[in-house]
Amino acid sequence: MTTNSLKPRGIIASVEIAVYVLTTLFVFISKTRYRIEFRKQGGWVYLILFLVLRITSCVLVIVLELTSNPTIGLVVAQVTLTAIALTPLLSAAIGFLKSAAKFGTGQDLPRFFVYALRLSKLALLAAIVIGIIAGSDLANGAESVSSANNGRYLTKVSALILLGVFVSICVYTAWFLSHGNSLGHFRTIVIGVGLSLPFFLVRIIYSILSAFTLSGSGYFSGGVANKFNTINGSWPIYLVMAVLSQFFITVILFIAGVAMQKDIPQRYQNEQDLENASKESAPDSSFSFLLRRLR
Repeated sequence: MTTNSLKPRGIIASVEIAVYVLTTLFVFISKTRYRIEFRKQGGWVYLILFLVLRITSCVLVIVLELTSNPTIGLVVAQVTLTAIALTPLLSAAIGFLKSAAKFGTGQDLPRFFVYALRLSKLALLAAIVIGIIAGSDLANGAESVSSANNGRYLTKVSALILLGVFVSICVYTAWFLSHGNSLGHFRTIVIGVGLSLPFFLVRIIYSILSAFTLSGSGYFSGGVANKFNTINGSWPIYLVMAVLSQFFITVILFIAGVAMQKDIPQRYQNEQDLENASKESAPDSSFSFLLRRLR
């Protein structure tokens, strides 16, 4: 098997791997330092998921560029990971907003808001499933015209779903900011999500342009119209609109998440300790009320 040298996308992928491995390390250092409980804060879980997916995707980019005759399975994996890359970041933004409400107000969100957030998550799940199917069809597009057509159609659907979720996050952020006084210090994470929205918009525009300019057999067809192609389009456009926008989103959410963690009262982080202590002593009514509020 002969090998090739890295092209610009492969070099970009190499830098991404180094950056995102360090970012993952910082996340786990922050977990230890600030006692972050990932299972109670969905934003961190989705942020880590994005980092893992992105590192894996970058590794596949390098392998594809160094391999003269890559297998169809390798191509499908790369195309699929590229198609679903943005969904964990959108989920992370939603998760951090929910955490801000939980720790900032100590109260449950309005029911309609809970349903709206759940609907957004279901939409993102649908976008992932559609993206996986679309990636598989597009990777096989050179062998089947029907697969290429179906893949292009599903890619457009997935991109439009992401746009819809992005609009909903804008609405959620505006609503949280309008109730900023009740959030206290946790307004910081909401502001962080707000600052990430322009970069989300750039990334989603790139996804939409990529989806609606696909032609021929899919990702592997050439032409000027495919300069937004995520696989073999213009690498400067890819660098600015896809890679850098995702990086800035990650950095902003990470910094805002750490800032939020610093503001979480120690009583929330030691909730289990308080419950254990309550079993060993006879708490008065005020302490019982505190425990109920903490739950």
